[in-house]
Amino acid sequence: MTRCPDVLVEGLRDHAGRGISHRRLGPGDRGRQGDAGEAFGFGPEPGGGAGVANVTALGRLVLGCVAELGEHDAGRLAAAVIMVTGAMWTHAQPSVAMLAAYQADPALASMRLDFTATLREVIEVLIAGLMARSAR
Repeated sequence: MTRCPDVLVEGLRDHAGRGISHRRLGPGDRGRQGDAGEAFGFGPEPGGGAGVANVTALGRLVLGCVAELGEHDAGRLAAAVIMVTGAMWTHAQPSVAMLAAYQADPALASMRLDFTATLREVIEVLIAGLMARSAR
């Protein structure tokens, strides 16, 4: 389990075909539906099959590092990771005004998210919760 968050983060990077931190959305991209997903290579596919394929691929990675979760919970974890990734990406990409506020007020700057570190932590919590629940 200890390496699984790293494996999943790397899996997201591999799937996107580029490092997570390398894709920056331009000012004109903000606010469009699907921006975060597109940043990770999870954009829409013709026929709408991207979501299922992404969950399935990430679920296989989960099973490879935490087999005791089983296929059902591995799929649930994969879906949750994809949802959390999109939400977290949005918060980790502050606007110009927010960047200025961070510089002006050190107390605000302490609330800025490090995307990769926070994603790893959230994945750890999700795995721990699923493991604890399955032990009941």
